[in-house]
Formats: sequence, structure tokens, C-alpha cells
Amino acid sequence: MNKKLAIFGNSGFAYEVADIAHAMGISDIVLLSNEDESVESSNRLTILSEVKIDELVQEGYEFAIGIGDPLIRKKIYEKNNNLVYPNLLHPNATLGFEQKSHLDKSKGNLITSGVVFTNNIKMGNFGIYNLNCTIGHDCIIGDYVSLMPSVNISGNVQIEDNVFVGVGAIILQGSQDKKITLGNNSIVGAGALVTKNVEENVTVLGMPAKPMRK
Repeated sequence: MNKKLAIFGNSGFAYEVADIAHAMGISDIVLLSNEDESVESSNRLTILSEVKIDELVQEGYEFAIGIGDPLIRKKIYEKNNNLVYPNLLHPNATLGFEQKSHLDKSKGNLITSGVVFTNNIKMGNFGIYNLNCTIGHDCIIGDYVSLMPSVNISGNVQIEDNVFVGVGAIILQGSQDKKITLGNNSIVGAGALVTKNVEENVTVLGMPAKPMRK
């Protein structure tokens, strides 16, 4: 693993990404701001302007996107798709049988402490798996998915692209023939209990989860 990492973002979650990197033994960590000319130091990490990206590449840095919003994360990658984005895996996360091989086929995933992947989970790119999430067997996870702390995904669930699942939400079990699916760009509110499919571009709330009234 490279010992140099630059993280897009300079708010709370970016620092959580820095915590993952530090736990992995990465010693040189900086944050990136979208301010054109800002170069400053916080109490913990140096914050550089994104105009420094080319210099950082020359110095051997790899990159992570430390922003929770799926669509902003996607936009940043599309603007900077020539950079190297490793998967960051906290040492206290748990990967089930052969799950590491699935992870190695992807890039840019951020997996925090306490996350548990069981087995046969297909993973997309640039996902966020926040503190103490659990993901059950035979799930399929798309790109730019954000799972907030303590989300529980049961087995045989499909999560499509750009999905945001709020703190403590639960997605119940599907089946191999008929997975419960969270459609593209859907949002599951904090604490919701999802018992059936969620359509694309829909926000669901409550127990059981129902579409939010417009």
C-alpha cells in the first residue's frame, strides 16, 4: 500500500477517511479543498488546494474521495478520473470467505472500523461503508453507494448506483430468485425498515419504509 494519500474533502467524513488511512499505516495524509488558492494547516492535517493535484501525483500520492453525498463523489471522480484510487480497508473491518477477491476487483471504496462483509458480495466502486455496517451474503452493490453507521443489509439484496442509506436502517432479506432492490438514486431514511423494493429516485422513511410524501 502506498504511504501517501490525498483526500478530497475537508469536513468531518474526510477526517474519518484519514483515520482509516492512519490505521492502515499510511503516514503522509493531506486533505484537498476546492478553494483555488487555499493552502493551510488544520490542527491535525494539512489542507491543500485542488490546484496542487498534479504536484501530488508527481510526488507519488494516491487519492480518496471523502465526501458522503453519492452524486458529489461521482462528480469529483468524473472530473479526476486519471488518478489512482485504492480501496481503504480499516484493519478492524471483517471480510468473509473470498470476499477480499471481490474487493480487489473494485476501486475507491472506503470501509471503516467494525464493518462486516459476509460472503459472495459483489461490490462496485467508490462506496462508503461507515462504522459497524453489516452486509449479508449474495448481495450486489453498485457504484457510489453510501451506507451510514450501523446499517444492516440482509442477504440477497441489490443496491443500485448512487444510493444513500441513512443511519441504522435495515434492509430485510431477499432471495436468490428475487432480491430486494434499492433503485438508482434512491434514499433510505435513518432508522427505516425496508421490506420490499424501493424504486429509482424515491426516498423512503419509517417502519415499514414507505415513500416520502411530496
